[in-house]
Amino acid sequence: MALGLQHPWRLQGVEVKTIDGEKELHITIDFEKGTKFCDDDETVHAFECYQDVPLNDANYDYRVNVMIYTEKKASGKVQRFSWVTKLALHEKNVYHVMRAGRSRWRIENETFNTLKNQGYHFEHNYGHGYENLCSVMTMLMLLAFLIDQVQQLCCKVYQKARKQAGTFSELFIMRALS
Repeated sequence: MALGLQHPWRLQGVEVKTIDGEKELHITIDFEKGTKFCDDDETVHAFECYQDVPLNDANYDYRVNVMIYTEKKASGKVQRFSWVTKLALHEKNVYHVMRAGRSRWRIENETFNTLKNQGYHFEHNYGHGYENLCSVMTMLMLLAFLIDQVQQLCCKVYQKARKQAGTFSELFIMRALS
């Protein structure tokens, strides 16, 4: 094949689009239906990759690559995810780029969940207040979170106190009563 695709990859489509008078060639590659990677649970992975597309109308000269990933579980549940990247996307790295993107989302989601619900009382829209007061408070909260994370990893005394307190909020109450 002219693109050098090997099984299980296949050419899904070729399309020429005209955007603001400029013609773009869009080539979509996909796995054959039913192809599985690294999963023993019958998960089907499908990728669509678009190379060298404009970021948006306002930044037309800034070119990016787009990957759309569809995951279909054996139960029939289908999820779609998409990423914009400057990384070159090709058959040897799309699975790894997808795993990295999903891991990053998970880390961010868990971090914000911790900041909101585990004793920091961080709200989604903290605002910026007058003369940046809320921004300063947000930075102090993130600094406290960073220090707590380092202590959880490195400080045996903190780990013992945290285990004794049970919850993160109780740890603060213990500190205040001591």
